[in-house]
Amino acid sequence: MESIVKIRIKENALVARIAAFNLGASEAGAAIVFGRTIYLYKVTRKQLLNNIPYLRHEVAHVLQYEREGWFGFLAKYLWYSIRFGYRQNPYETEAREAQSDKEILNYVQIL
Repeated sequence: MESIVKIRIKENALVARIAAFNLGASEAGAAIVFGRTIYLYKVTRKQLLNNIPYLRHEVAHVLQYEREGWFGFLAKYLWYSIRFGYRQNPYETEAREAQSDKEILNYVQIL
């Protein structure tokens, strides 16, 4: 990766609330990524930053956007979700694997 990717975190985001509802996680909360922003619902910035595997997972999605581009990532993510389901979506599988990647946070700066 050429340069450091700067990531923003937005708490109490409506889009994350909708995602939580759709995933059946409205009580537990959720995070969703669009581009270089991680949107949170019922999860605070501090909680995310203190939960390194969770942070790595969301950072993996940011880096997927960087690699695929906005349209490419969203189109493929939707297609994979339809074809394989949420859990087996290759982007989700990659993000779960990134939870133990000790290097992934070296490529980003959290603003």
